[in-house]
Amino acid sequence: MVLHFNQLKSPLLFDGAMGTMLLGAAPTIEQPVTLANLSHPELVQQIHQAYVAAGCDIVTTNTFQLHQTEFTPAQVAQVIAAGIKLAKSVHPKWVAYDMGPVNDPCAQLTPSQQADLFKQQARLAEKGQVDFILIETMTDLQEAQLAVKAGRENTRLPVAVTFSFQSNGRLPTGEDAKTVTQFLQRLPVNALGLNCGFGPVPTMQLLEEVLMASRGPVIVQPNTGIPIDETENPAQLIQSTTFAAEMGEMLNRGVQLIGSCCGSTPTITRELRKQVDQFNLR
Repeated sequence: MVLHFNQLKSPLLFDGAMGTMLLGAAPTIEQPVTLANLSHPELVQQIHQAYVAAGCDIVTTNTFQLHQTEFTPAQVAQVIAAGIKLAKSVHPKWVAYDMGPVNDPCAQLTPSQQADLFKQQARLAEKGQVDFILIETMTDLQEAQLAVKAGRENTRLPVAVTFSFQSNGRLPTGEDAKTVTQFLQRLPVNALGLNCGFGPVPTMQLLEEVLMASRGPVIVQPNTGIPIDETENPAQLIQSTTFAAEMGEMLNRGVQLIGSCCGSTPTITRELRKQVDQFNLR
C-alpha cells in the first residue's frame, strides 16, 4: 500500500529524530548511526515503537546517512533491508523510506555517481515495500532533481522532498524558499516542504513562501532549536508544549504533514498528536 498524498482528508504526523535519540541512548554507537540497524536493532526498534506509542502516523526508516561512499552496494542493501524491517515491525500506519543527500564534498562525486547511489536506494526501498520515499534535508537543487528522478524512474512509489535552509533563509547556492518550491513544482513530486533548520519560528518565516508557491501537500519537520553537533548529544532546546503550539499554527495555515527533526523526542510527538487531533475536531 502506498500513501496517496492527493487524497489526504486530515493532517498526518511524522515521527521525530532518530540520530539524536540513538546517540542519547548509546553515546559510543558506531557512526554513521544508520549502522545501528545491524549493530543495535533492538534500540532502533524501541525508538520506532516509542514514536508509534506517542501517536505518530508515519515512521521513517533509519537510513538517512547511507551516502557514505565507503559502503559497498551489499552493505547498503543489508542496512536498508534491516531498516525497513525494523520500521515495519512496530506496525505504523505508514512507513517512509528516508533518503538523505549523497553529495559528500570529500568524495567529489559526479552527478552520475550521485544518481547511481539514489537509484540503488530507491529500488531497495520499493523492494522493501515502503509506502513512499522521503527525500529530506536537501540543500542543492540539482541533487534533489537527481533523487526525484531516481525515485520516479526506478519505482512506482510516491516521492516527497524537503529542503533545509541556512539561517539567512537561503540555500548555500543562494536560492530562497519560493524559488526552491517553484523548482520542485516542475518535478513529479507528491509533497514538498521544509525540515531540519532552526526551529519552528524561523521555519514559519520560510513557510509563508512555500505555501504561496506550492500546489500540493506541504510537509514541515523543524529541529527543536539551533542545530548542535550530534556527537554532543544535544538536549531538547524547546519545551514540547511550545514546539507543538507553534506547529499547530502551521496546521492552521495549511500544512498537511508535520513532525520534528534533530533533538526531538517522543514527548514532542505526543504533544504534536494533540495538535493534530484538535485540528481535526475543529
